[in-house]
Amino acid sequence: MAVILSISLYFIKTAEYENWVSTEGTLTDMEQTYGSSGRHHVGGGAGYTLYYIYAVDGKSYQGTDSFSGKLPEEHFVGQEIEVWYDPADSSRSMYSKPGPGLWPYVPFLFAVPVSLLALGGSHRKEDILR
Repeated sequence: MAVILSISLYFIKTAEYENWVSTEGTLTDMEQTYGSSGRHHVGGGAGYTLYYIYAVDGKSYQGTDSFSGKLPEEHFVGQEIEVWYDPADSSRSMYSKPGPGLWPYVPFLFAVPVSLLALGGSHRKEDILR
């Protein structure tokens, strides 16, 4: 069941972003962010929030996007960057090309604990019947 849900989520999220297009934007600010403990995010990289502006059909928009990992060295405030936006709603944007991300893995976060509980529960019933 988790595999079917995972594949479905992959195709749903891919279809959601298939019409997004890129445009040039300008990086207006960036900050390194940390978790509440003050440590780097999981995976060893720091988290970053990027703030940028971009224009679509002569109208200006502001965007913000967050990610974990290493910030490319060539990024500096004032630099032109590629911004991806939804042509149906130009105010929706992302710094990197959108994709399904981690959504296809969500079913496994629920399937593994449920499976372990089910397997654990079935062993207990066998022990009781013995």
